[in-house]
Amino acid sequence: MTGLVSSSRVDGNIGLVTLAGELRVESIPRLDAAVEEAKQGGALHLLLDLSGLVFMDSASAGTLIRIRHEQMEQGARLVLFGLQRMVARLIDAAGLGDQFEVAADEEGARILLGGL
Repeated sequence: MTGLVSSSRVDGNIGLVTLAGELRVESIPRLDAAVEEAKQGGALHLLLDLSGLVFMDSASAGTLIRIRHEQMEQGARLVLFGLQRMVARLIDAAGLGDQFEVAADEEGARILLGGL
């Protein structure tokens, strides 16, 4: 699969953004649009489902950091889940592993949010 497929849905004050395919610098606007869609739908906290993501470049990792900072500035949280091995390795290799709250699956991500 090439390109990026994204979707979002809102459950209470939690937005779930699902990404599949390849997250590259040219697809960052699609990620931003999916995040904005969730926020416009009433989401405060964000869960990013990366289970379908097979590739992510370093610019995209930087975008995740930006989204995390924006969430923190709003008193909200960002939790990543479902990281495939390649994506997890990129995040760790870039020294960003301690920058994110990470869970294995959506249930674990919701638990990190305190069951919100």
